[in-house]
Amino acid sequence: MDWVWKAVLTALSVVVLTKLGQHAGRNVAGIVAALPTTTAPSLLWLADEHGSAFAADSAVASVGACAMLAAFALAYAHAARRRGALAALGIALAACAIVALPASAAAVSLASSAGLALAAVAIATQEALLVKHPQSPKAPDAMLAIAAIQAEQGDNGSARNTLEDIIARYPNSEAAGKARTRLASQRR
Repeated sequence: MDWVWKAVLTALSVVVLTKLGQHAGRNVAGIVAALPTTTAPSLLWLADEHGSAFAADSAVASVGACAMLAAFALAYAHAARRRGALAALGIALAACAIVALPASAAAVSLASSAGLALAAVAIATQEALLVKHPQSPKAPDAMLAIAAIQAEQGDNGSARNTLEDIIARYPNSEAAGKARTRLASQRR
């Protein structure tokens, strides 16, 4: 298939899904934005041109790239509320670029790609709670969950920063007590 047709068909699918999302409301628009509108046709074209094994390896890499999508969406959600759409786009693209290296490294196997993607989604879910409901009584626990995921992924610096942030933001919470305990055990 000619590359021009591929580009036109992909763009057309994005336009159709975007219009659908606009008419169905913001939640549906968000779900539609995450649909594999480029991944699905790309994998079909890769299989046609390079064979099924090549497309399968590409699919494994795309699983890890879901972490990039989560980083992009989360950064955009944070920034758009404070800085406007264009600045948010730049910030989100930078967040996506930061996650590109771990996503590339995880692409060696389906298990590592899936692990990275699931960790990113878990963090994004907790962060979304913090963005939408920063004063929620569950906010300190959401941050504690983020710190645990960061530590499990080997990102001890970020985990330590998150634990310190819990103590600073919610000093009298049960989560702050747990954060102090975890920080003390890290220093031993």
